[in-house]
Amino acid sequence: MWLGKTVVVKSAFWGSLAVLIVGVGLVACGGGGSTASSAVPPGSGGIPPTSPTLPLAATCNATSGTLTLSAGAARASGVAPLAVVFDASATISTNPIIKPFHDIEYRWDFNDPGSGNWTTGSRPGNSRNTATGPVVAHVYDPAPGGGSQTHTIIVTAFDGINTASCSIVVTVNDPNIVFAGSATTCISATGVPIPGDCPVAGAALVQQADFPTIVSTYALAGKRVLLKGGDVFTGTATSVITNAGPGIIGAYGVGKPILQTTSTANFSTILRLAGGGGDWRLVDLEFDGQSHISRQAINIDGSFSLLTMLRLNIHDIGGAIESSLQSAVAPGHDQITLADSTIQRLNGGSPNSNSHGILSAASRLAILGNLFDDSTAGNAEHMIRLQYVNLGVVGNNTIQQVSVGKEMLALRAPCSTACPTGSGEHFPGLGLDGVAATTQKVVISDNLIKTNTFAGIKIGPVNPNDSTLIRDVVIERNYYQNVSGGGVAVAMNGVEVTIRNELMDVTDNSSLLGHTGISVGGATAGMAASSNVRIYNNTIFSNSTGEFFGARFSAGATGIVARNNLGHAPNATTTIQMINDSATGTALSNNSSNAQVSTIDPFVNASGLFNATSDFALLGASYPLNSGATNALGAVPVFSDFFRVVRPQGAGMDIGATEQ
Repeated sequence: MWLGKTVVVKSAFWGSLAVLIVGVGLVACGGGGSTASSAVPPGSGGIPPTSPTLPLAATCNATSGTLTLSAGAARASGVAPLAVVFDASATISTNPIIKPFHDIEYRWDFNDPGSGNWTTGSRPGNSRNTATGPVVAHVYDPAPGGGSQTHTIIVTAFDGINTASCSIVVTVNDPNIVFAGSATTCISATGVPIPGDCPVAGAALVQQADFPTIVSTYALAGKRVLLKGGDVFTGTATSVITNAGPGIIGAYGVGKPILQTTSTANFSTILRLAGGGGDWRLVDLEFDGQSHISRQAINIDGSFSLLTMLRLNIHDIGGAIESSLQSAVAPGHDQITLADSTIQRLNGGSPNSNSHGILSAASRLAILGNLFDDSTAGNAEHMIRLQYVNLGVVGNNTIQQVSVGKEMLALRAPCSTACPTGSGEHFPGLGLDGVAATTQKVVISDNLIKTNTFAGIKIGPVNPNDSTLIRDVVIERNYYQNVSGGGVAVAMNGVEVTIRNELMDVTDNSSLLGHTGISVGGATAGMAASSNVRIYNNTIFSNSTGEFFGARFSAGATGIVARNNLGHAPNATTTIQMINDSATGTALSNNSSNAQVSTIDPFVNASGLFNATSDFALLGASYPLNSGATNALGAVPVFSDFFRVVRPQGAGMDIGATEQ
């Protein structure tokens, strides 16, 4: 039923400062999540608040045995480029052992074979046309002029015994038809465009270099604005879109049009999307902050929704994209997509503290195939900082070179009581404190994370006691490569979190102590304890001296299951522990022993220099082969490996992230 091997990818990943996590509760810097109705925020006396159920425009259902697949698309039609979030989180199982969000493998075929391959993430070269997970997203981007297209998406769910499949239809409309003739305006900064240069017959032809004027005059409902590639468009005022779409600001000609601002005031924004507008696309644009820390590329405000940002180049700027918490989290922003874009050289610090690659709070958020690179020139913030997510996917991104003491990816939740002053989440007067909306149903997969400080993925609340407000998170098939310093690949406080098929190279170029793969926070230092965390088939490697911990579980954490995890640290010189467990009720089986971690090399690459994911393939006679716990119902619900190879391939499941 399942697919065979996919393309083996080149990339490298991570390591970090173990000093941060020594079996204690984590600092309130990020958040992660889950869905156990039994977990209750301290002092609440009731069921944790849940975020609103989101309507689907197209749905399908299928039942097989105890499994009932329920899937859908957030959008059933729209003009290209069309970003669609797909959701199978309503799937149910009558088998009480199975947690459908975590224990079922969902495979999606987007019926878009021309979409090509990923160039970023943990497995570049992998097809965009398929995905796995209970939440996925895809951007349909056919060349204009080909007419409307109908795509029949196939989703298949497998629980280890039962297989159910159904189909969803999505229609993608041709922008040259939707924006025919004068509904398109071609604009050059240097002269009136020549009719033959503008790709749309009958389009309006305009000379204008002031970007705020362009937006206010031409970026209207039902309109497409195409700016000449290579031209510079600037202005002092902020350009603001408040209209409902459909609408596009894009490019024609060679290269990307360059957008700038001459303002140096704090939070000078090049483009703001505000009010109740939505259904807009920003495509093939370059935002140049000219190395000024007070400039921001894009601000998404109000309840502006249905925004697709595709192939943007944002660089040398104080902050790239912000769609932060509003006075009412729900409905807030819905269906915000950033895809195939480059965000480089963030330069933060006072007076602009919102210097993130993306700072977002949204429902149905998709961050796909982007390069986030280099915030080390100034005191910038996290590369990806998610304040609140109600159903989202972060996949196939390359994230590297974050500012000192910051995370590559931070997942948080709104504060159920007053946010701590100085936390960066406290907004007096906006009514955000006490919102207690749950960050939930998030998939973080297939990313390449080159960690140079602190943590790769950090899941945790802003308020210490709010870890139950981060629920149902799946972290899988990410590749972590450490380049300097020390730290932890995944550090988390949350409920109902699954971490599987991760490749964690926590080697660094120093002798710092405590190279750690996964840290699960407990109830110390005022932090609510993590619970119901499942850790399956991860590979953790370190070529450094000093300490090595495959995983650390802090006191107070409960319900942790760790099975089939592989560790190797041939040069560790002090403490060597595959699992350091101070939690309560932990279930451990079929993990590397401490002796195996230090003495047996299980990999085909004997050099100890891991530069590609293929270096983590297992030796033909190594102990991890066929020695894992079974993938029967409820034991180890892992049905494929890091490369999406079906498990098992031999007499039994292999230990670690790769299956031979």
